[in-house]
Amino acid sequence: EEGTVLIIDTTINDRMTPTTAIGQVPSGVISYHTAQLGSSFGNIREKYPQLNLRDKYDNPQPVALVGRVPVKVSTESGPIKVGDRITASSLKGTGMRQTNSGYSVGIALDNFDGSKSTTTAIVNGKEVKTGRVLVFVNLGYSRLDGALTNADSTQNNAETNGWSVDQQSGKVNVNFFGDLNLQ
Repeated sequence: EEGTVLIIDTTINDRMTPTTAIGQVPSGVISYHTAQLGSSFGNIREKYPQLNLRDKYDNPQPVALVGRVPVKVSTESGPIKVGDRITASSLKGTGMRQTNSGYSVGIALDNFDGSKSTTTAIVNGKEVKTGRVLVFVNLGYSRLDGALTNADSTQNNAETNGWSVDQQSGKVNVNFFGDLNLQ
């Protein structure tokens, strides 16, 4: 299904499978919006006949490794905001907001709070909303400060001891008393 987050299947060569747990290393996303579809698929077959792409598998799917792609997501770790990293969730083939350092699929280009979602799932006895967001797929490891990432889970203006970021405008507000000389 389009938007499914995938990992490398270690039990079968040349195969990917949907993610099934938090912490797995995402390796791509099924996408029908790729630039390499159509006749270019035939060109790949001519260049690399050993692949036998269409003959070898029952249901080959195009996989995005980079670019803007719709991705299946859930609210398992909270609402998703533009700029949030997306990582594997415990729901099969589904991403969620990344809150700690680890491997990510990419960066959310849309907000998702589940308010317009028509589908739900139960995770650890809690109902979560599912849907899709546009993600800039950029596979890799992301270092995140969990305290800062989780600071804005319920407010529009996350505050730390020394500064805050207005989530609407992106403006950084310094919350120190006294003079601050930046020269």
